[in-house]
Amino acid sequence: MVPFQGCPATCLASICIFPEGEEQWEKELSLLSDELDIYLAAAYVVPVSENPFLYENKYILFDSEGLTRQTYFKHHPVPGEPAVKGTGPIDVVESDFGRLIGAICYDYDFPEIGRKHGRLKSDIIFVPSSDWRGIDPIHTEMVKLRAIEGGHSVLRSARWGLSAGIDSYGRIRDGSVILTAAIRSC
Repeated sequence: MVPFQGCPATCLASICIFPEGEEQWEKELSLLSDELDIYLAAAYVVPVSENPFLYENKYILFDSEGLTRQTYFKHHPVPGEPAVKGTGPIDVVESDFGRLIGAICYDYDFPEIGRKHGRLKSDIIFVPSSDWRGIDPIHTEMVKLRAIEGGHSVLRSARWGLSAGIDSYGRIRDGSVILTAAIRSC
């Protein structure tokens, strides 16, 4: 991980914790992607009400200049998850790496999303996830099926589960269960 100037975050490997407030969070992510000259995909929750407790499960893709290229809301909340169901369109982002698109966690257990990504001729799908003992590693296995069905590669980062780079034949090209790194301040 490369430090960048003025970052008010505490970082663990490629995970950064920023001050609260969605606008500030997005600004810091934008600055980070620009400073490091990287595409950055981030997923997080945004509380929308306390009673009943509800939140939006949101994904944003920033390009290497810090511009927001894609915003997406989880289409398939896990049963019992207090997430507002996303209904917005699924659009692809043209980049030097190919056609990029994202989904969130449980979304990729559903064949129609992988097929939609295939019809859009997507090259790389980002699937940030949060797993638990009962679903790991089957969640990653489901993503392998979507990669084969859609004919695209998937980069799946998982909190508490199996992260993997999966090719269009369903082969895990890189995977890890535990990420170990030193905490540092940016």
